[in-house]
Amino acid sequence: MTNEQAITQSFFAPKPARDIEQFWDNQALLPGYQGVVVDTENNLSTQMLYNFISTQFNFKDEIILDVGCGVGRLFPVYLGFGVKEIHGVDLSMNMIRVARFKYPQENVYLYKLASNDMGTITTGKATIVITSSVLCHIIDDEILSTTTAEMNRICAIHGIIVMCEPMSINSDITHEHSMMRTRPTSLYKNLFAGGSRASGKPYLKEIHCSRECFGQVDHIDSNRTVLVYRKTVDV
Repeated sequence: MTNEQAITQSFFAPKPARDIEQFWDNQALLPGYQGVVVDTENNLSTQMLYNFISTQFNFKDEIILDVGCGVGRLFPVYLGFGVKEIHGVDLSMNMIRVARFKYPQENVYLYKLASNDMGTITTGKATIVITSSVLCHIIDDEILSTTTAEMNRICAIHGIIVMCEPMSINSDITHEHSMMRTRPTSLYKNLFAGGSRASGKPYLKEIHCSRECFGQVDHIDSNRTVLVYRKTVDV
């Protein structure tokens, strides 16, 4: 068994919370994890998200917040679109180190998170907030709620939040290992669609929802959903 196979297999072993950061630190060092941005069967959400954003949005001069940016798989896409700034956050220090090495550009800012706190990033800083196959790895509902609230806080008025996650149709399924949880689409919609619609108060309005199946329809990790919200104000 190769080192890469051993680390990948360890994903399926139950893990206490304190080992999660170490797991992603190990993943960051795998050549396969640092490689291709899209077009691989191991990066289904990344591919689906790329297919969507490359045809739906003009990213030129936008400020991106990539939540759970990892080693920066999507950074070449953002840079190719001509974004003004990229702000990437991740729990793993090794992910951040690899991303810093690969993308030394002055308009790329990287933050190592101690938890789900993104307090170092200014409120309303990002015009586009993106996350791909990250929220499903937040097992605790309270931490998930805080993370999505932070994404909302950092998103600018009239900005958008784009997510691509494995989502189930009805049930909430915790995988056999302790590092992934497939929640129903309705739960994410409830988290992001909150907020007051009173005059003058910003809130998130759903503007897109699409689902794609990459394998067996009954497999809990096959169904990926893209959800998009715009932060708006009724006047």
